[in-house]
Amino acid sequence: MSEWMPGALQRPQPGGVTLDTSLPPRFVWHITWDQLKPDGSQPAFSAVADYLARMKYCPHIMWNPFTGYMEQYYPASVGGRALKYNNQDGAACIQVEVFFTPGCVVDGVRYDTVADTPLVGFADLLAWGESLGVPLVWPMGAPQWQGNNRDAAIWNANAGHYGHCHSPGDTHTDPGPMPDLKRGGITLQSQSITPLEEDVPLTKEEVDWIAGRVAEVIQPMHDVTRAFIPGAVWDVPLPYRDPVTGAETGQKTTGKTVMGFTDFNHNATRTALPAAVLNQKFTLPDGTVTNLAGILAAINAKPTAAGGTAMVASDPAAIADAVVNAIVTNVGIKTTITK
Repeated sequence: MSEWMPGALQRPQPGGVTLDTSLPPRFVWHITWDQLKPDGSQPAFSAVADYLARMKYCPHIMWNPFTGYMEQYYPASVGGRALKYNNQDGAACIQVEVFFTPGCVVDGVRYDTVADTPLVGFADLLAWGESLGVPLVWPMGAPQWQGNNRDAAIWNANAGHYGHCHSPGDTHTDPGPMPDLKRGGITLQSQSITPLEEDVPLTKEEVDWIAGRVAEVIQPMHDVTRAFIPGAVWDVPLPYRDPVTGAETGQKTTGKTVMGFTDFNHNATRTALPAAVLNQKFTLPDGTVTNLAGILAAINAKPTAAGGTAMVASDPAAIADAVVNAIVTNVGIKTTITK
């Protein structure tokens, strides 16, 4: 058992309450419930913490369920000061202030209850509570926004988790709906999130369907790539690298082999390009005006200029350089191309 929550930033405060250890240990949950900004965001965690310290209303723990960040103000051996009554009740009476306001917006998502949040660190808090003798039960039932029980006899006789809404004599109704304690926050009592099904292997029909959709995307990309880059470039000898170690093996391959192309019918594949792309105009040094289709045809007619220095397979910069050099050498365009 540790008096300090593992992983929480310790910010000790004065005024810890002497506990009545004849009563059972408990957790008491609160929410900060601050005024939201116009965009739905909450005030800064530090601003709320500083306010509680200044007003001497500190709980034991203040916890951000979106990030898991926690600060601890009192050890478990004393009571906190966040209740109007009953701060002393229990061999441990750990009060947790959840940094949460109903309706807050975090990363573009609205959250109406603590149970709906990511609950980062929630399971760790429950585990610390169990080490202090606090069982994973709500003796008065899980908290709701209304209709909560405040039976003093149950409070005095039963260890477990309570909301501020259960504290006898108090009037606050927080924290509102909370996660299922026994599932560590994975399944919510509000049932607003449906548990995921266990992994089930895909059927052959499902695999074939996925493969078909992928092919619909990949094939046009291959057509465009093949249309723009002349066949001679794909045939340049490339050092072969071991796929595991990345080391050159001394063998040679080609870009055609790497990409899995078996033919280079440029006249056919160029037709897959939009007409607006093929008809882009270019002025050559001799004043001749041509278009992209003409440039590609000129490159395809003079493939030898695409050879030369061997490239490393799968090196995009080297392949792009070879294409640029082929255009400049065969067609005579002087241009700066940014890759």
